[in-house]
Parts: sequence; C-alpha cells; structure tokens
Amino acid sequence: MRITSIGLTIGYYFSLLILFVSGLLMKMIFHPDIVSVKTFIMGMVTFTFADVPASATFIIHVIMFLALIVNLPTHIFAAPLTLISAREREANLNTVIHEK
Repeated sequence: MRITSIGLTIGYYFSLLILFVSGLLMKMIFHPDIVSVKTFIMGMVTFTFADVPASATFIIHVIMFLALIVNLPTHIFAAPLTLISAREREANLNTVIHEK
C-alpha cells in the first residue's frame, strides 16, 4: 500500500510539473493564438465545439489540466461541508447536554 501511495503522489507532482512547464512555455516562448484558444475554450464550455488550436504546448497543457481534474480526489471538495455539519452537530449536542 505504501508503494502505491508514493507512486500516486509522484504522479500528481509530475503532472503538475508538466502543467507548469507547458504554461510557462506558452507564456514565454510559444505564444498560442489567443483568439483561437478563446474560441476553443468557449466552445468546450457551451458544447458548441470549435477547432483545436494548432499549438502543441496548448494541447499538452489542456490534456494535463483535464487529467488532473479527473483524478482530483473528491474529498477535497467535500471536506468543508463535512466540517460545517460536524460543527452544527457539536453545537446541538452542547445544548442538549446543558439542558438536562
């Protein structure tokens, strides 16, 4: 089990590194066409798909971003809701205990 968790952690860090490097490459060296990128992203959001921009770094960047989003643990999003309900239960428990 320990080997698997270390492997998953390294995989996340490697994916983040590729995402970071591809973002820097797009910003500093290989500038993608902003209009085609905006058209593509807005097409993905509104489900009216447009042509994929020709920039290879942009394609790698989007694929790594989507892979990270898919593999992101859902408990990260559920943790605040769990904490809120636990605090509410604790407050209700204190009132019940002090009423007797």
